[in-house]
Amino acid sequence: MPIERIPAGEHYYSLARFRSNLLSFAAGRTISAVTSFTIFVLLARSLPVADYGRYLTLLATIELILLYSSLGIPWVAIRFVPEYREKASSQQLYRLLLGLVLANSLPMLVVLLMLWQWSAWWTNQLGLEAALVVVLPFLLLCLFDGLNRIFVTLALEPLLAQKSAQAVQISRNLSFLAPLGYAAANGIPFDLAFVIRIETAAAGVAAGIAAATAVRATRASARASGDPQWTRPPLRAMVGIAGYNYSGNAVANLYSAPALQLMANALLGPAASALFGFARGLAAQVRRYLPSELLLSIIRPMLVAAYSNDGDHDKLNRRMLLAAKTSLFAVAPLVGILLGAGPQAVAAIGGAELQQAYWLLVVLLLLSFAHSHRSLLGLYVNCVRETDIWLRASLLCLCVLPAAYLMIVGGLGAESLAIAMVAEEILLTTSVLRMLRARGYRYSLAVSGLPGIAAATALCALTVFIGLRLPELPLPAAAALGGIAFAVALALLRPLDQAERMLVNRLAGRPMFRQV
Repeated sequence: MPIERIPAGEHYYSLARFRSNLLSFAAGRTISAVTSFTIFVLLARSLPVADYGRYLTLLATIELILLYSSLGIPWVAIRFVPEYREKASSQQLYRLLLGLVLANSLPMLVVLLMLWQWSAWWTNQLGLEAALVVVLPFLLLCLFDGLNRIFVTLALEPLLAQKSAQAVQISRNLSFLAPLGYAAANGIPFDLAFVIRIETAAAGVAAGIAAATAVRATRASARASGDPQWTRPPLRAMVGIAGYNYSGNAVANLYSAPALQLMANALLGPAASALFGFARGLAAQVRRYLPSELLLSIIRPMLVAAYSNDGDHDKLNRRMLLAAKTSLFAVAPLVGILLGAGPQAVAAIGGAELQQAYWLLVVLLLLSFAHSHRSLLGLYVNCVRETDIWLRASLLCLCVLPAAYLMIVGGLGAESLAIAMVAEEILLTTSVLRMLRARGYRYSLAVSGLPGIAAATALCALTVFIGLRLPELPLPAAAALGGIAFAVALALLRPLDQAERMLVNRLAGRPMFRQV
């Protein structure tokens, strides 16, 4: 796999390198987005609804296993690998990365062995008795995906080896999609065991590629000698970053979307789990390719490196709000298209059996923007080293879990899970902002141009609504017209202020906007 080389004398996290990685990232993510969405649609349409609900519950279980076994190590890599690459010697960088990989992988192995030992118990608790026959390939899938995530998150992304990181994801998607496509084309029926075994093989291929490219990227990016004036961060600082982030995330994951997915399957059954999981999965597909999330692996080390150099809280805040606003530009037209088209838009993707997830999807799409900003807010908290704030806010949100349970018992169904997710997002964000202000950090949520974005979204919805009532105009054409209407309205309303346009020009390296 290709490894990015640094021209002599160029700053490792320079804007020139950012732009170079951005091109590789955009190309790789475009392929990854197309293949991921194709897999998503193929599985939603081909698996029986009950098996689809169980499959989504197993995927949510993987997310929780990997999060709880990570011990906060990825946050240590996010915060310190860019600094080590800039200041430390090659041997110091090697020791850091090796220690992080071991600290992340060994707990994961222990957890997987425990799950193998008690597989009958936990599958019964989650209403997954029918999935007991695929426990071994499922745990192997979890292992391979965990190793994949470790090598990408701890090494490739912080070192800006984007060509390699994208190659890993593309290889996994293609290795999964090829046999699925062959089976669908030849009328081979899908079931849970068939899908899990194919995905396990694909994840194994990707994990091998990730390990090889991580080693090569580390060697290619290391320095011969370190900065003599640099002081290595104390171990207690790394433990503090890991501990507070892990504690906060461990609490937050008790009421996270994957945990609610498990609750849906256990309390409502696989059919309701399929509805919630379909809406959650489609919203997650969108969120994954929102600009701020899409570029997070590039933006994150750049923001950390810039902040470590200038220490300017206000600049960090402005950069994060700009990244969040670009995500809103992507979510808004999708919401407009859904509102204009109605449930038939959902049926076109997942089939008639899943169109009941329409309103769930609308709510979770709007929430995907809030989640993308939440990732940036978490990075801000880590940059200013006030990580205990996240833990405190997460503890306040524990009330969401019993509230969701009571709503389900009261008969609200899958909608109660969406209500719980919205309530948790509001409570956590407001709590973090309040505690930041109390410590002197005036993080602002003042996103300019919101009325213009709302007007463009309404115009998009109206265009799609009218278009679908014209004779012989299919849904894709109406959606395209709605997207065009949104783009035109946005261009006329100019939602970026002057400071944001200047920042975009600087990042692009050329005048994307004329200064006024």
